[in-house]
Amino acid sequence: MHRWTDPARTPEAQATASEQRALLLSAVQTLPESIRQVLTLNLEGLSGAEIADVLGVKTASIKLLLFRARRKLALTLRRQEGR
Repeated sequence: MHRWTDPARTPEAQATASEQRALLLSAVQTLPESIRQVLTLNLEGLSGAEIADVLGVKTASIKLLLFRARRKLALTLRRQEGR
């Protein structure tokens, strides 16, 4: 490999990244809609308060839903790895 070549640009690295993205998107789609929506808005850069305003709920509820979303997502991804 040429010393100026970005190792992240190799076909193998790109294939791995693509596979990881697909697994992540698949895992997100398995989340219940309420927590998937909160997680998606958070990943788009909205704060907890902004998400609460959008959804018309308390900020504390958003924190709990984000916790549940991350926990469930991590569990789903671990199960996918075990296949």
